[in-house]
Amino acid sequence: MVEIVELDNPYETQNTKPQNGIVDSVEDGSVVYLPRSGFTMMDQEHRFLTPTIVDQPRVHSGRARIIYLPSSERLLKTTLVGEDRDDLQAMMTRFSTWAWNLVLQLLPEYQAGLAQGPATFRPCPRSGPQRLHIDSFFSFLRRAAVSCAC
Repeated sequence: MVEIVELDNPYETQNTKPQNGIVDSVEDGSVVYLPRSGFTMMDQEHRFLTPTIVDQPRVHSGRARIIYLPSSERLLKTTLVGEDRDDLQAMMTRFSTWAWNLVLQLLPEYQAGLAQGPATFRPCPRSGPQRLHIDSFFSFLRRAAVSCAC
């Protein structure tokens, strides 16, 4: 069984025992649950919560999502253009930065070995049911990137 480690606010626990145990918990396969810490969309960004902004594949696989690549500052798989696209990219850039800073706050020992990966946004339901899961991407033996999902 997977242990769930609940942490109220990772930004207020610096130098306290719960945060110091986070690395051990993650390395033991536990899930860190942050019920009061999350990415907040601005009011004007709620207009992006519609599946019409996703450039869907021809055959819908349930994987329809918009992708932001922080290393090249590129936004992929959206139908938006102009100012709307720029606003969506700004939101995804903000999310990517928020998620990166959260991981560094929780796991500062890992900073040298982490690489910031793509951020995805799925403003539409999946075509089929899927249980809660955590995505992780491994590119090299010594580099792992963790995906934060909100």
